[in-house]
Amino acid sequence: MVKREPLGNGATRLHSEDARDYLGLSDLREAPWNHGFLATQMTRLERKSEWVADNRGIFDSLLHPLAKATQHQRNLRRTSKVNHDRKHDWAVTEFLYPMVVTSAPLYRVDVSQEPYQPEKVGWTPLVREIRTKTLNGHYVVDAVNAAALDDYLDTHIQLFADQVQHLAEEDPEKFVTSGNESDT
Repeated sequence: MVKREPLGNGATRLHSEDARDYLGLSDLREAPWNHGFLATQMTRLERKSEWVADNRGIFDSLLHPLAKATQHQRNLRRTSKVNHDRKHDWAVTEFLYPMVVTSAPLYRVDVSQEPYQPEKVGWTPLVREIRTKTLNGHYVVDAVNAAALDDYLDTHIQLFADQVQHLAEEDPEKFVTSGNESDT
């Protein structure tokens, strides 16, 4: 949300507010950015002649393509109309949930607390900072065990969607804006 404050002599000050704060999404417990624990590495354990922990190929084959797809979807949305024509346009709010679904068990290890205690989980968010010619930023991908997928969708994704729906029903005008509202 951008608000304009006239300062006189043709000057204007712009005030912007993060959309998540403006819409009231920041305080929702299941908001995708309110994870708490964020993994920074994804490692595959394999039993060869002995146990081997390896993360080679995970970035190139999973995380980088998901980050590129996420960025592509974001760019598609940014090229849409800035000004919403209420007579002809639908208001749309979209959330992207890039995820890796695996049949392998998932374990979360918090390395900030010793002794290290692997905890078996149904899903966990993973963040990677990526800086390339086409990608620049922090990308969050949820790693989800296939057996926990229904629970993940019900208690994480659907719960958040229900909370957003409730906010939109309480104040629909907040969700339909050109983004350039003026107090004057």
